Amino acid sequence: METEKLLTAKEVAEMLHVSPSAVYLWASQGAIPFVALKQGRRKTVTRFRKSSIEYWLKKCEKTPKKIVPSPPESATLIINATGNERR
Repeated sequence: METEKLLTAKEVAEMLHVSPSAVYLWASQGAIPFVALKQGRRKTVTRFRKSSIEYWLKKCEKTPKKIVPSPPESATLIINATGNERR
């Protein structure tokens, strides 16, 4: 079984065009998938799977909303303070 190469925060930051500190912040907030590796008794190293980051990006994509043109000015309904309608 081949192990996927883990990326550093700097490498992920370069992929996303953000700073490494933004990547660390997102990881600490649980907003981005990461792997926490123990290194020694106290130190934890944060790494990222490229496939997980790519999947996360796809989930974050927003499709543009269909823009509905507003009606012409003459068709705008106006209700004044007395509750009467006029166009």
